[in-house]
Order: sequence, then structure tokens, then C-alpha cells
Amino acid sequence: SSAKKLFIDFIKVLWPVVGAALFWGIGFTSYNAFMGHLGADATAANSVAAVVRDLLCCFCNGLSTAAGIIIGNELGAGNLEKGKLYGQKILKIGLIASAAIVVIMLALSPVVTHSVKLSKEASRLLFGMMIINSIYMFGRSLNSILINGVFDCGGDTLFDMYSLATCMWGLAVPLAALGTFVFHWPILIVYACTCIDEVGKIPWVLH
Repeated sequence: SSAKKLFIDFIKVLWPVVGAALFWGIGFTSYNAFMGHLGADATAANSVAAVVRDLLCCFCNGLSTAAGIIIGNELGAGNLEKGKLYGQKILKIGLIASAAIVVIMLALSPVVTHSVKLSKEASRLLFGMMIINSIYMFGRSLNSILINGVFDCGGDTLFDMYSLATCMWGLAVPLAALGTFVFHWPILIVYACTCIDEVGKIPWVLH
């Protein structure tokens, strides 16, 4: 029946989305655990940096949702070529928006560092994390717009799960874990490892 077919199609689309959310959620929990293991200064700096990053991510999520609506409307109406054309245009918009977010993050770095009462070491770590986040946010913004907006609404929900499995769990989490527990790398190097997944996705996503 049509209802059964719709349900099967729904499950096929659903499970990669749920899988990606689980990969992402557990991965970020791991990152926080690594920072907690590295001491109070690292934990405090990471907490502040995460708040700023998450606020900017709200902007990224808004862009990805808008992109998804535009693409979904055209594909749903049967305008496949127009949908592809809009996808290419949204890529250009995404590049510009991501570059703007980098500038905002860099501009906020000294402001946030001097506005929060932290120890001298925690302030130093916070400033470093903000600079690292500026690079991370370029990837995070672009990937959100393309993966969660264009790809998902174009019907490709598997890409997000595969990219998280490879870039986060195959690269970022192992590197951060080794840097924390085995090699005892400097805190900012470990933090950079936790941010490398979004940067690592960029060539794959653009391709």
C-alpha cells in the first residue's frame, strides 16, 4: 500500500539522520571529557569558547534551514535543474557567509577574552581557542549549509553520517584521545584536534 511504501521511505531517510546525530552528540561529549581531563583552566576556557561558538552556530543553522527550504521547494515541484542551480548558488552564499563568520569570531576574540574573569592561564587558553574556533567555524558554517541544507533536502542523508564517522570518529576523536592520554600534547594542540573534523570535511563536501 502507499502508506507502507511511505513508511519504508521514511525509515530509509530517518536512520542516517538519527545515526549522524548520535555520532555527533557522543563525539562532542568526548571532546568535553578530554578538556576536563586537561585541568580546570582548560575546562573553564573551553566552556566560554563553546558558548560563543554555539551562538554563531545558531546563525549557521538558520542559513542551512533556509537553504533546505529553497532546495526542497524546487525539487518537490519537479524543478530538478532549477534545484541544482540553486544548490550551486547557495554554495557561493555559504562561502561568503562562512568567511563573514570567521571575521566575526576573530573580532570577538580579544573582546571575549578581556570580558570574562579567568586565571591568566585560562585567559591565554581562551584566546587561543577563539583563534582556532575562527578556522573551525568556517568549516562548520559551510558544512552545515551544504550537508544539512542542500544534501539532506536533496535526499542524501547518508553523507552526513559517513562524514561524521570518518572525519570525527576516524580522525578528530582518535587524535584528541591520543594527544590527551598518550602523548600529552599541549592543551591548544588537543583542542585543535577536536576541531579538525569540520575542516577535514571541506574538500569532501565541495567535491
